[in-house]
Amino acid sequence: TDEVLEAAYASGNKYVVHSDHYLSYQSFKDYGQAQNYVNKLNKGTIISIKVNGVLDDFEYEREKEGEKPAIDKEAGIDESTKDEREEITVVKIVEWLLKAIDEQKITVVQVNELAGMKSYDETSSPENMSNKDEIYIDESYKEEKNTSQGNSEEKNSLDLVNFTELIKKNNGNLAPNISEFYTTKEALSYTFRGLDNETALNSVLISLDKIKAKGTFFVTKDEIEKYPDRIANILKKGHEIGNGGITVSSSLLDKSTEEICKEIYEVDNLLRKIGVNTKAYMPGYGYVDVEVQEALSVMNKICGITGYELFTYSKSPINHKYKNMNAEEVVRDYLNLNTYMSLRKGEIVYFRLDSDLFEDKNTVANIIELITSNYVKNGHANKYNEATQSYVLVEKPLNYSVETLSELQHTVESASQLGRYRMAGNNINSLIRRSYEEALSMMKSNYIGNKYVDLSDLNEEEQVLMDKTGTIDTNGEDVIFFTFDDWGGDPVVNEILDVLNKHKVKGSFFVISKYIDTNGDVSNANPNLLRTIAFNGHDIGSHNYNHETLDTNKNKLEISLVKSYDAMANVIGDLNSLRPYFRPPTLLVKKEGLAQVFESGFKYSINGNISTHDYESSSSQEIVHSLEESLIKGRGNIIVMHMNNQSYYTAEALDIFLTNNENGVYGTKYKIAKLSDYLE
Repeated sequence: TDEVLEAAYASGNKYVVHSDHYLSYQSFKDYGQAQNYVNKLNKGTIISIKVNGVLDDFEYEREKEGEKPAIDKEAGIDESTKDEREEITVVKIVEWLLKAIDEQKITVVQVNELAGMKSYDETSSPENMSNKDEIYIDESYKEEKNTSQGNSEEKNSLDLVNFTELIKKNNGNLAPNISEFYTTKEALSYTFRGLDNETALNSVLISLDKIKAKGTFFVTKDEIEKYPDRIANILKKGHEIGNGGITVSSSLLDKSTEEICKEIYEVDNLLRKIGVNTKAYMPGYGYVDVEVQEALSVMNKICGITGYELFTYSKSPINHKYKNMNAEEVVRDYLNLNTYMSLRKGEIVYFRLDSDLFEDKNTVANIIELITSNYVKNGHANKYNEATQSYVLVEKPLNYSVETLSELQHTVESASQLGRYRMAGNNINSLIRRSYEEALSMMKSNYIGNKYVDLSDLNEEEQVLMDKTGTIDTNGEDVIFFTFDDWGGDPVVNEILDVLNKHKVKGSFFVISKYIDTNGDVSNANPNLLRTIAFNGHDIGSHNYNHETLDTNKNKLEISLVKSYDAMANVIGDLNSLRPYFRPPTLLVKKEGLAQVFESGFKYSINGNISTHDYESSSSQEIVHSLEESLIKGRGNIIVMHMNNQSYYTAEALDIFLTNNENGVYGTKYKIAKLSDYLE
């Protein structure tokens, strides 16, 4: 501000330094990132390095203003990291930075020398760009641009952008296709296309108000020009508008990268003229190919357009299969309860409004209300009926919210906030293999058993040395470790997490990891639920990839064991929850299978002393009673419970027991702990 400049001058300062970039100990993970960062620096850039601590709100927000900061604050990083570690890490950051600058033969000068050097092109100013985004303006227009008075229409004119050069500089990079968010936020999004049918549109807007949901409506160039009143009404009701491009048919897939770029850019300009600034593009009906992905990547090189993301969807219930069906029939078939106990947090559900599939123009609105009531606000689980020895599907509360894409898009997970997170990718720490001899030795010391498990596969000498208590030595403390096996839907798992949070205790979860593997064969994989368990600070171990028991072929078993751990590591990433702990499926033990567990790198194989059979219990009190009569004083009791969709009473039983324990019902209060509290 002028006041700052005047005060600085009055105090005898010759210059006020305005830093373009801020770096801290979090800025680079490796030297490759530093190289990439330096490669994209502009001439005249001023870099400030924070020696102590993380970037504060001001410094971080300055990067966000450029839409895509070169160094994002990593999700979940503990900001209370000790100063000693920060100073060491900052030294490494500076070493990488200087090495990259030297390799690329970039001249570094003192700040007071910079002012006298030749000015760099204003259009490339870091004030207008992110650290890794570039704009290429056709030289023939530069003089016209520089002499303009800042007219936004002129700056954003389609003719000003040299798309050919942008595409070349993009070097074939592709924007990711986002069909659902990786997020821990308890929300999902509804998206819409098609404004032609005003009756259907108005019906949907009424329903969205009724269910207290906000949606994202993708509009095309044609719709912007034809239906300004409809768009205004959408915005008035608190919904948002996204970029729907120009071509909505499959002919989009025949277009070149440059043609698609121009379509997105043109619609973006039209939206800006009516006051809409979106960062979301959805191609017509989700048509995506490499040209579309490349076009989005290219668009993010243009000043003022950065931060765009390519969206499709995870669910789309409006399709030709359901012609002339009513809403109940559509929902019952599309979200079959044998497969879907609820929708998942982070999902993107797409509704087409301009379809002629339904004679009743309220059908889409009715579908939205049914889905919200039965799969978003509530979910389902299977309750065991002892009389019939079968399961009955019943409702469980879920209470997820429906939010606009931007509300999910711009929320980043941190230590104190739910939000988007990144998959670890190649940065996972895999298990370290051991020799067969080491594994045999660990079976005697690191297998926590169960007195009912058949060990006849081992010889008598080996059996004598194997643990059969199923408990942990706690030096006389009365301790309980609640453990949860298998995998289930959001309603059951969230309810267990809510109870643990209510009582401020931690548990240990053994996961069948194919159900969270985004690279696997399960179409409804749910990494966000696993990440949520980790975010809440619980232990996470393996229940194998496909629930293979330890009598499986040893080579196949090894593949599954390693895959189970790596799949979870990819999701859990920077959160310190994944443990090298294994729970044998069905608690079955075979010598060679158990040896393979330890050979594969797992540290403990853990059964337990109390198995609740909660998945086939007909009441919560039945589960509580089985716990109460089996607890051992002076040891660490390992309780085997479940989190599958048959575990209807598990959370309720857990709440009853923990309340009783807190109220001293069992005499001395048991300490509730997670396994790593005593095994690490």
